[in-house]
Amino acid sequence: MTERISDRDSATVLADRAIWRGLTAVVVFVVLAKVIGAAKEVVVAWRFGVGHTADAYLFLFTLVSWPVGIWASVLPPVVLPLLARLNAQRASARDGFQAQLFGLTLLLGVVLAVVAWFGLPRVLGSDLAGLSAPAQAVGMAITPMLAMTLPLGFVAALWAAWTMSEGRHLNTLAEGVPALGILLALVAFSSAAAWAWGTVAGMIGQCLLLWVAIGRRATLRPEFRFDSPEWRAFGGGFTMLLVGQFLMSLTAVVDQFFAARLGEGAISTL
Repeated sequence: MTERISDRDSATVLADRAIWRGLTAVVVFVVLAKVIGAAKEVVVAWRFGVGHTADAYLFLFTLVSWPVGIWASVLPPVVLPLLARLNAQRASARDGFQAQLFGLTLLLGVVLAVVAWFGLPRVLGSDLAGLSAPAQAVGMAITPMLAMTLPLGFVAALWAAWTMSEGRHLNTLAEGVPALGILLALVAFSSAAAWAWGTVAGMIGQCLLLWVAIGRRATLRPEFRFDSPEWRAFGGGFTMLLVGQFLMSLTAVVDQFFAARLGEGAISTL
């Protein structure tokens, strides 16, 4: 009896230590990511201030990051319980569903990137955007680079959810890597193209860090078929959350269009 109590106490102590280690790691990673993000904002302000360059970048980045933000918000509450259940079942069933989910993620990211590549210039040049002529010119130049961030952002969101499902915390640190890419690019250069390419480089770095974090699952190849029986469970929760997140995040996009009509510098000021 005494041995059983002792074993139970030891297990409790080990669990408590694991919780504290995880909490400490999350706090440290969050602080690092926020510090990098704050430093990036300072460098952006130093290079561009409030004006047409910042207006163009922020207008476009809000549009291209909108679907990524929705995807990243909806995935964890749907995927984490599903993967927890699949972990107790056959590994082949779990890996098959994850490979198909990876394929869907790539498909969505690439399709939206193509839409952004060809569609955003039309938006920029229309009266709907309300941007100044210099801001339109900058936006046209950096649209291809920012369109590339869509598949990278979708994959990063998926791999971040996989990282969380394995009880790892590097996804929190990885959130600061895009800001680090921008920070380094703008310390070296002072153009809108450097800002855009820094964003792309930072998101590639984020994906690489998450690829390391997910370990064995990083070897999964995407499958572009959707015959896993888990799609029914995934779709039920995903659809409801998708609609809610779409409506809640729509205001950020609408704000950009209203701010653009207030004159040059209004978007960057906002």
